[in-house]
Amino acid sequence: MKRLLGILMVLIMSIGCVGAFAEASVVDGARFEAVADVGGIEGSSFYIYIPSNMEVPFPMMTPVVYVYGDEPYSDEDAAWDMITAAGLDVIAEDEKAVIIAVNPVGENWGADDIDVYEAIMQYISFVDGVEKITYHSLQYAIGEGSGATFINDYLSHNCKRLAAVMTIGGDIGYNVPQLPLPAYIVGGSDEAVEYYIRANDGTFIDDNNEVLPTSGRVDATIEYYRSFWETEQAEDKTTHIFTYDDAKRVIVSNSDATSITSELVEDCWNSLFRYTARICLTANFWQYTADNYNDTTFTLVRRPNYDEAGMEIYRVDPTEQDIWTEIGEVGSRSYPYWYEFVPAAVQEAMDNNTGETFPLFLCFHGGGDHPIYEAESVGWAQLAIDNDIIMVAPNGSGAEEFNKLIDYMIEKYPVDITRIYAGGFSGGAGSTLNLSNAYPERLAAVAPQSRVSGPYYTDLLEKLDSYGYDLDLPICVVGQGVETESTNNNYEYVWHDCLEIITQINEIATPDMGALNFNKYPYWGFETENELRFGSPYPFAIWTSELSDADGVPLLKLMHTEQTTHTHYPKYANHIWEWMSQFTRDAETHEVVYTPAA
Repeated sequence: MKRLLGILMVLIMSIGCVGAFAEASVVDGARFEAVADVGGIEGSSFYIYIPSNMEVPFPMMTPVVYVYGDEPYSDEDAAWDMITAAGLDVIAEDEKAVIIAVNPVGENWGADDIDVYEAIMQYISFVDGVEKITYHSLQYAIGEGSGATFINDYLSHNCKRLAAVMTIGGDIGYNVPQLPLPAYIVGGSDEAVEYYIRANDGTFIDDNNEVLPTSGRVDATIEYYRSFWETEQAEDKTTHIFTYDDAKRVIVSNSDATSITSELVEDCWNSLFRYTARICLTANFWQYTADNYNDTTFTLVRRPNYDEAGMEIYRVDPTEQDIWTEIGEVGSRSYPYWYEFVPAAVQEAMDNNTGETFPLFLCFHGGGDHPIYEAESVGWAQLAIDNDIIMVAPNGSGAEEFNKLIDYMIEKYPVDITRIYAGGFSGGAGSTLNLSNAYPERLAAVAPQSRVSGPYYTDLLEKLDSYGYDLDLPICVVGQGVETESTNNNYEYVWHDCLEIITQINEIATPDMGALNFNKYPYWGFETENELRFGSPYPFAIWTSELSDADGVPLLKLMHTEQTTHTHYPKYANHIWEWMSQFTRDAETHEVVYTPAA
């Protein structure tokens, strides 16, 4: 994956007592500190390495790696020696990651150290007066010896925010898994490997090798469950992958190492950590408190492998391109830039001058989100890889800027100007609405998700007659089950004032918004067409439906996700694109052309 550029100096103030800089040499601008009695837990201590360069502008892309050693670190120098020997200082700088070397509260690791883990998460989430380090999507743990045993027996049961772990040696007691947790295992026992496989497919097995009733799968054999796993054999390791969800995987190294080495850490990072995240679904992802989440708050997701797919990502400062400079300050986001995602097929077409053109998708992030996080966590990045879509993810905020960005992308890449689309989450939904309200004739379809602000298309409605043709604006709107307080716990009315105008623009029979009936029509309060439910293996079901014009063209798509709050959901992009890709906009007449999927 391409290195994400940007500079953010992060200052840390301790909740407990912060020590001086270590004697060891660190990269200029980086920090290495000791923290004691975190969260008021007497006897707790850890050492934190903060890299010289951190992600800009928000901490959504900051990985955090916890390290649990076989023995306590006697001082900062001992912790630093481990970090450098393991190559974690290099990973910290290359990946803009934070490294936390933890000591046990007592002489040995035990249940009390889970409280320390919770306190550290609180520490790096809420530090009065300074920037947060992370939003916890990219948390990982490494353990060796007794530290690996701690991960196996304790931390794996409290891993609500851990995306993956690495264990070197260690033991495991009789242990019934509670949460899925991808693992990279070095020198572990067969029982440890079995434990993580069971955790990731949800099959819980007792001492008699029988399926426990708690798994909900008592009607089939263990061999049946194992049939849902595939194995990839390499010279240095074996990878077990759960076929229903490839984020759930267990990697077993052939190494005979008994302690952390830089080679193992690098391989673990490049084969597991780099591509595994936990996405928050049922609580506010931007905060951490011990009581704001449960076991289902976060779900595992597989991040795109850009290198394997040949996808190039470029970060561009618009002042270098001279396309936004005359506009002045760019809305409320005073540091404008964008990322360009260029699939391998596009690069090949450009290199060979084939003349082939490709769709363009504008991916708008929400307030406080990082453009890359938006692109990945809603599924757009992987969709762009799979469907050869050119994508641009901007940090600007105005329709005029975005319109200029479309021109820039068309000039730079082989864009099919009949297939230009836009979508975004939360504040990104507002950006989508702003662009499509001002320049609807440029877009074949749009998809605002979880809107909290933006125009009601009143301007567009008023100027429809000036276009001289049926404008039409195919639009997919997305709501979430418990996003805001609402009637009968259904999606709140925030969309309904806008939906009434959208139906008028698209000449769709407008539902009576004054007589919404959520008992009869649970999600939107009015009757819709072609209602479908998409469930397993997704953590939460997605409901889709449509409203069509008099010609039967489904110009309005409605999506609703059960139980999720105001958060990203990686399954949105595929559902949206399946509908959105049916629409093109004629480059000369500007009319929408609908070609139903086969």
